[in-house]
Amino acid sequence: MLGFPKSLMSGVALGLANLGTVYFLLKALSQPEWESSIVYPLNNFGIVLLSTVTAIVVFRERLQLSYGY
Repeated sequence: MLGFPKSLMSGVALGLANLGTVYFLLKALSQPEWESSIVYPLNNFGIVLLSTVTAIVVFRERLQLSYGY
């Protein structure tokens, strides 16, 4: 039970981030000058970029070049 408040706050923060993502995605899609073929790739790129920067800054992870799978 000791981790409950921490996990609850983490869940709320993640939920708010997801809610913001959906809100701005719908707002961008409602703009007539923005086509969905542009909005979705930009949204996905932004999510990957923000996740990478967060991992580097918050968790002090290092990027590695990968050659192959």
